[in-house]
Amino acid sequence: MNELRKAFYVLDMVVLAFFLFAINHSMYFENCVLEAALDLAILLRITVSLLLYKRERLVIFPLVVFTLLFGVAIYADVFHDFIINIARFPEILLGNNATQETMVLERPIAGEMLMKSIIYWVWLIPAAVYAVLYSTKQIKDNGYPWYYIIGGIIFKDRIGKLFLSMSIPLFVALLLGYEMEEYLSFYALISIPLVGYYYWNCHLGRKPHWAEYIALFVGLYVFDKAQYKIDTERIVYLVVSACIIFAVCGWMLYKSRQVVLSVFAFLLTAFLLPTVSLGYNVYQSIEGARSTKYEHIGLSNSKGYMYIRRSIKTNGKEKWYVGVRNRYHTTIPCEYKLVLPTKIFSPFATCIKENRDSVVRSVEYGYVLE
Repeated sequence: MNELRKAFYVLDMVVLAFFLFAINHSMYFENCVLEAALDLAILLRITVSLLLYKRERLVIFPLVVFTLLFGVAIYADVFHDFIINIARFPEILLGNNATQETMVLERPIAGEMLMKSIIYWVWLIPAAVYAVLYSTKQIKDNGYPWYYIIGGIIFKDRIGKLFLSMSIPLFVALLLGYEMEEYLSFYALISIPLVGYYYWNCHLGRKPHWAEYIALFVGLYVFDKAQYKIDTERIVYLVVSACIIFAVCGWMLYKSRQVVLSVFAFLLTAFLLPTVSLGYNVYQSIEGARSTKYEHIGLSNSKGYMYIRRSIKTNGKEKWYVGVRNRYHTTIPCEYKLVLPTKIFSPFATCIKENRDSVVRSVEYGYVLE
């Protein structure tokens, strides 16, 4: 029963982590008061989860404040853009471009229902859990100081520190990877998982061997080099990287016997942190290798456009072709000799073929302008 209880709170933290990541990815506020209120509500939500796990009597105070604040946000339809943007995110992430070329965006009903379910989970689950604990007389007084109920438990409690040790690296990686600067991304990709791995092991009371750091460095380095490969070669690099990191985290599991933390360490160091550090989905658009950034005044930098390129050998000669991708998928395929912006403020590009014929395509959606 205790293991099921732990699993439930881990699931709750995973849902909350996804919610936080999605909000930072999709929501923009013009009203600083509204943004501050939502940030306070999220801080209280994390506090409530930790206090509920401890079955602390004082949880009722942050729980009431959070429920009211978050309820007002839902009533004010603050999450409208969040629901629409993130509901479409899976099909964008998987490269489903069927609707993008026609510019007819079908409403993702299933995705919207999932996002609404997550929002209501974040809002109502704490109250439901408290009701169960209170009715079964499991609420107790742990003697926590007053500042624990306003977020202090996150920074003082062992579990709160563990949550921070996983969320802060992800947040830093998100900041450093946002601009998609090549060398800054490389630094973040290597250093952040290494620091995280060190802290997670310290949390378990073990000191990693220097060989673990070297192996982890090699795995992350291979991941970085994968973005400059194409097709099967990139897949091989990514698989090799994941296998090396899996071996390191497997050794961590063998030494610590902590399954949950070891699994999270593997998922973070092998997939999430490196991908966020790069600023784009390296598992998508494998037909083109990373090249320089595509910077243009008429396009939003938040979508992270960059040139991609591939070489094709014809009659013993190597020819290079370029295209454009954003953070999630290819928008202009690698079949042109040159791709140049048409005008200063225009979100279109002139794509020149090898025979000097040219077409004008949307950089954002990829369709051909007639």
